[in-house]
Amino acid sequence: MYFRVTFVKLIMLQFSTIFSITECSNILKEPLRILGGNDANPDEYPYVVRIELKFWTISTNNTTVAENYHLCTGSALSSTWVLTAAHCLVSWLQSFKVKFVIRYGKGFDPQRTNHFFSDVLHTIKHPLYRNNENDIGLMQVTPMRIANYMKISAVDYLSILGHEADIAGFGVTTLNLPGVKIETNDTLVLRKPLQVLKVLIYKCPEHYFTNSYCLARRCGHRVTACGGDSGGPLIHTSGIAGILTLGEKTADCLDHVAKKSTNVAGIALPISWYIEWIYSHVSY
Repeated sequence: MYFRVTFVKLIMLQFSTIFSITECSNILKEPLRILGGNDANPDEYPYVVRIELKFWTISTNNTTVAENYHLCTGSALSSTWVLTAAHCLVSWLQSFKVKFVIRYGKGFDPQRTNHFFSDVLHTIKHPLYRNNENDIGLMQVTPMRIANYMKISAVDYLSILGHEADIAGFGVTTLNLPGVKIETNDTLVLRKPLQVLKVLIYKCPEHYFTNSYCLARRCGHRVTACGGDSGGPLIHTSGIAGILTLGEKTADCLDHVAKKSTNVAGIALPISWYIEWIYSHVSY
C-alpha cells in the first residue's frame, strides 16, 4: 500500500501539468467546479473518453490487485484512435508495472456496468513537442464500440476567435455531501460523469503560450479547468477545434503565482495546424 501511494505521488510530481486537488481548491478559495461545469447527458458526448493508469499491486493477503487512476481526457477520432495532449503520454511509466487504458461509455452509473475499457497499443507525441509547444498526441487502441465520433474542425485558427464553444473533461470537480460538506476530487473518484463547460474563444497574450486559444469564463464565475481535463476537446460547431493543454501557466494556477486576476478558464492548442500530421497516422 505504501509503495502504491508513493508511486502515485511521484507520477503527479513528474506529470507537472496536473495540479493537485488541494492546490486547485486553495487557488480558488471556494469549492471548485470547473467553469460552472454541468453534468453531460449520458449520450451527449460519447467520443470523449477517460485516459487512465492501471496499476498492479500486491495486497496484504499476497494477491495481485489492479487499480485505475484518472490521468487525462481524450477524444475518440475512430474506433482505434484517441486524440489527446502530448504531455499526457508519460513515456517513463513503461518502466513500471503500469499501463494506459481508455475508459468509455455512458455517464457513470453506480447501479449498473455501462462503461468499457480499451487497451492502449501505441502512443505518438508530436515530433516537435517541447515545453508545452505542439502539445498534441495520439493513442492507438484496441477497437472501441462507440456510437459516433466527432470530426476534426478544418476551419482556420483565427476564424473562430470570439466564438462560443464547449470544453469537456473528466478532471477535478465537486460533490455536495449531506450537510454543508463539499468534496473535491476527480470525476472517477466522485463517480461523476463528464463535465461540460461553456467558454468564449480568444487569442492568448504572448506571456501565456504562442498561438494558443485562451478560453474565457463567464463573468462572475470564479472557476476553471484543472488537473485531469488535459487533452480534452474544445468543441466548436465545426468540430473539435482544439485540445486542452492547460500546462504550467494555466488560468488560476498562473494567477496564484502572479497574484493577479484573469478571466482565463483554460488554454487550448488549435487543431488546424496539425490536421495533416493527424491524418498521416489515423486511419478511419
